[in-house]
Amino acid sequence: MTSDLAQLNLATPFSGLDTIAIVDGSGLSISNVGSSILDVPQCSFKLPQVLHVPKLSQHLLSVHRLCKDNNYRFICDAFGFCIQDKLTGRVLLQGLCRDCVEMVYILPLSIPHSRLSQSFSLSKNQFCYIGHQVKTSL
Repeated sequence: MTSDLAQLNLATPFSGLDTIAIVDGSGLSISNVGSSILDVPQCSFKLPQVLHVPKLSQHLLSVHRLCKDNNYRFICDAFGFCIQDKLTGRVLLQGLCRDCVEMVYILPLSIPHSRLSQSFSLSKNQFCYIGHQVKTSL
């Protein structure tokens, strides 16, 4: 999920009624859906169904979708994570837990300059947080 429409290729309006539940119990509207590529050091991840949620404060990544769409394994414990190619067993990315109480894992995010909009500024501390999409009906 992203709040930046410029991150999506081939974006189309979202036709469903689902919203994204946030901590206070309210729902954020989904405006569009499209594809994207997440470039991290030494590899790229295909993301074919990224939701555009304009009021989202952070980029969120569904571990389930990442693994399903790319044939990867996501392995985590209390201290860190690794993403592994299921066919070759090669570790593609590994990292530490940001706060071992929250179990939030951070991927360093790199966006090619050709995909940056003028309103989007890439800083040295730009990250994509791994999260879970929650439907309000759950």
